[in-house]
Amino acid sequence: MPDFTVWINSKIKPAISFESITKLLNERIIEYSGNQDLKYDYRFLNSLYLIFQKKGYLVTEKDLDQGLSPRQLRRIFNFYIGTTAKSFCNVVRFQHILHAKPSKQSLKENKLYYDVGFFDQAHFIKNFKTFYGVTPSEAFH
Repeated sequence: MPDFTVWINSKIKPAISFESITKLLNERIIEYSGNQDLKYDYRFLNSLYLIFQKKGYLVTEKDLDQGLSPRQLRRIFNFYIGTTAKSFCNVVRFQHILHAKPSKQSLKENKLYYDVGFFDQAHFIKNFKTFYGVTPSEAFH
């Protein structure tokens, strides 16, 4: 399923809603599961479900405990997604923040970043800049 990474890069875009991303992933996984020759590792699928259920916010890889060691978890995510579970969680968490359509004011007042596991504004800003290229105040005038 390494082509899954190519598919994700071509179909999953920041402008797409979180619900649409979930729907696209569900359809793609169902499409794959219809193939009798393909053997799925349901520990991976269960891990994906947990990541989306928690909107990407996971304290540690132990939260994804599906009977896989941390090393096995990294391998299986690298095989199916092309990155680690932690990196994928960060992407999902960032997508959730963007989907909330924050404004400069709402980020200050509502502190949405607390809802997805950031402990302070500084860490949120650093993570936002990593993914978006600019700070939230620059992105949301």
